[in-house]
Amino acid sequence: WAAVTAPFSQSWVEGPSVLEVKGAWLVYFDHYRKPQHYGAYLTKDWKSFEDVSKKLSFPADHRHGTVVRISAKEARSLKALR
Repeated sequence: WAAVTAPFSQSWVEGPSVLEVKGAWLVYFDHYRKPQHYGAYLTKDWKSFEDVSKKLSFPADHRHGTVVRISAKEARSLKALR
């Protein structure tokens, strides 16, 4: 590896996943040191990152996850299982 940049996230994060959202990229992760929470950063250029953790919500006690695109019909079927 060469020209490695400084981390853009806080320390003590793991399990990152990336999701494209309206021409930008959302990198979300598990912050496992107290206070434990799920967080996210937004980037459009992979050089600057905005902490958007407080603008998002995740289920309580959520840990490591990813996003899967499903149809509206599939979503209704899953909600019916609750």
